[in-house]
Amino acid sequence: MTLVCPYLLDTGMFQGCRIRKEIEPFLPPLKADYCIKQAMRAILTDQPMICTPRVMYMVNFMKSILPFEAIVCMYRFLGADKCMYPFIAQRKEAMNNNEAKNGI
Repeated sequence: MTLVCPYLLDTGMFQGCRIRKEIEPFLPPLKADYCIKQAMRAILTDQPMICTPRVMYMVNFMKSILPFEAIVCMYRFLGADKCMYPFIAQRKEAMNNNEAKNGI
């Protein structure tokens, strides 16, 4: 069994999901093909866990040694606590536009 821990993927499923704009050039959303190749390599070699990109191993390590409050600060610094806000706003707008078109 392999635990696959991908970062944000550049797919339509979470289009609009964003981290802090200052951090995004260093951690852009990953291409699905890259994540699939990494996951398959890990599965085929019986690797217990795969994090993509590799910097996410550092996050997992920090979660095991830092207190919870420090982890929350780290997530807030990266913007991970608000990464879904643009996605949610985009979905709400799409729903409202659909309702307006349908006369609801």
